[in-house]
Amino acid sequence: MDSAKGYRERGIASWYGNKFHGRPTSSFEPYDMYKFTAAHKTLPLPSFVRVVNLDNGRSVVVRVNDRGPFHDGRIIDLSYAAAVRLGMHLKGTASVEVEAIDPSDRRMAQQAPPLHRSAMPAPSRGGGHGSNSAGGSDRRFLQIASFAEKDNAKRLQQRLQDAGVDGVKLVAARVGNQRVWRVRLGPYQAWSEIEQAKQALRGMGLGEPQLVPE
Repeated sequence: MDSAKGYRERGIASWYGNKFHGRPTSSFEPYDMYKFTAAHKTLPLPSFVRVVNLDNGRSVVVRVNDRGPFHDGRIIDLSYAAAVRLGMHLKGTASVEVEAIDPSDRRMAQQAPPLHRSAMPAPSRGGGHGSNSAGGSDRRFLQIASFAEKDNAKRLQQRLQDAGVDGVKLVAARVGNQRVWRVRLGPYQAWSEIEQAKQALRGMGLGEPQLVPE
């Protein structure tokens, strides 16, 4: 998405916290769970959005500086501070409306300064892109293909390894009464790593892989 202008969407928000605190975001700045920031899959980095919790009417302006969430069905991943401001940090998710705003809009003056740690409850362990306050796995894989014959899967695995692609795995699964072999890459946690892997696969003529959980 080249511009955030006119963006408005309703859906489920989640938050990510201390597990990623201090790590680089997709915009290469350290993630600070005590600032009002967010991760989005397509909005420009950076951009500003107003997030309204539709369950209680609370709102917050956040700066989108990261990519995510990785869970299907969720439209935005908020920092811990933003989750606290919206009153969703205990539940982990909330129904929200997200609206892009112009940074020059005077409503931006309502964006709160970063919260001090002492002003917030201690976050529970866990908290990753798309996880809730109870934690959960945020490791993701790219599934390239699925074969009924293991030899075919091994040939693709060898082709990828010969091309210098790391993390190639064969995963056995059962679909109905049939055993299949899936070729996957990973695991990944950073959105930037996923995008780099996708580009490499496109360059090899392997199309668009499917993002799957662990």
